[in-house]
Amino acid sequence: MRHTCASLLHEQGADARMIMEVLGHRSIRVTMDIYTFVRLDSQRSAFDRVGDALRGDGNDPDDDDGAASVPVAV
Repeated sequence: MRHTCASLLHEQGADARMIMEVLGHRSIRVTMDIYTFVRLDSQRSAFDRVGDALRGDGNDPDDDDGAASVPVAV
């Protein structure tokens, strides 16, 4: 149950120190290394957001041509 609680708090953006205190740990490292993990659907969602940002999928009203303004190494 502690793994789930810590992971859900982490996914919701809770501060690591707050999670540490809620679980009663003396070290953030214990909290983050042992009790948190990122669920697969959260990983996919994060990668989708990165992809959307790189493609410029029209989320920015100033982006009229859909081209992302990302520097490209040549």
